[in-house]
Amino acid sequence: MLKISLVKKTLSILTVLIIFFMLGRILYLNIETLLKYDWQFKYHLLFPSLLFLALNYLIAAHVWTQILKMLGYTINLPQSFKITYLSAAGKYIPGKIWTYVSQIYLADKVGLPRRLTLVSMASMFVAYNGIAILFFISTLLLWESIPTHSAIILILLFSLVLLFILHPQVLTKAINFFLRFFKKEKVEFKVAYKSMLFLLGLLILDRVIFSIFAYLFINSFLALNLIEAIKFSGVFSVAVFLGVMTFIAPGGLGVREGVQSYLLSLFLPVSMAILIALAMRVWMTLGELACFLVALKIKEPELT
Repeated sequence: MLKISLVKKTLSILTVLIIFFMLGRILYLNIETLLKYDWQFKYHLLFPSLLFLALNYLIAAHVWTQILKMLGYTINLPQSFKITYLSAAGKYIPGKIWTYVSQIYLADKVGLPRRLTLVSMASMFVAYNGIAILFFISTLLLWESIPTHSAIILILLFSLVLLFILHPQVLTKAINFFLRFFKKEKVEFKVAYKSMLFLLGLLILDRVIFSIFAYLFINSFLALNLIEAIKFSGVFSVAVFLGVMTFIAPGGLGVREGVQSYLLSLFLPVSMAILIALAMRVWMTLGELACFLVALKIKEPELT
C-alpha cells in the first residue's frame, strides 16, 4: 500500500512538472510574440477584479449552506466559509481526497454528521460541475467554428439531463443507492423542486460573476473584449472540471492550464493563451490564500 501511494505521488509530481515544462517551452519558443506585443497595463482593474473573485468564492460557501439546509441542517455563512476554505487547501496535496477528508473533519467538529457532510459535498459537486459544463456548452454559441444549431441541441439536451438528475426525488434515490451500498442510513432532501431551481440559478449567477472577474483581470494586462472573456470563462469552467476529474494532479495543477491553453489557442495566439492560463492560476491561488487567511480568523463555528 505504501509503495502504491509513493508511486501515485511520484506520478502526480511528474505529470505536473511535464505539463508546466511543455507550457514553459512553448512560451519560450514564442517569446518574440510576447516581447513585440504592445502591453498596456491597467492596474486599476485589479482591485475590482479581486472583489468579483471574492464574491465568486463567497457564493460557493453560500451554496453549501443552502444544500445543508435542504438536508435539514443549518449553519451560517461565516461557518460555511471557514470550513470550505480551510479544507480547500487540501486540494494541493496529492491524492485528491484531502479536501473532502478535511471538510468532513471540520464539519464533524461543529456537530454535522459525517454522512450528511459527505452527501452535501457530493450534491454540490454534481450541481457545481453540472452548471460549469452547461455554461461551457452555452458559450459554444459564440464560437464561429461551432454550428449554432449544434450548440443549441447540446444546450437543450444537457439542460434536460441536469434538471432530471437534480430533481430532489431523483437525487435522493441516487444518493441513497450508494449509501445503501456502503450500509449507511438514508437521507432525504427536504426541499421543493423550485428551491433546487433557485440553487441552479444562483450557480449560473456565479458563472456570470466569474466572467466579469475574468474580463477585468485579463484586461488589466491584455486587451480582451467581452465576447472573448465569456468564451474564456466557459473554457475555464470545463478546464476546472477536467482538472478535478484528473485524480493524478493535485488541485488540477497543470491539467487545468493545459486544457485552457489548448482551447484558448483556438481563438488567441498560443503564447497569449498560455500566459492567460498561468496568470489566472497565480491570481486565483492568491485569492484562495486570502480566503484561507480570513477563514483562520473566523471563530470556531457552532451548529445553530
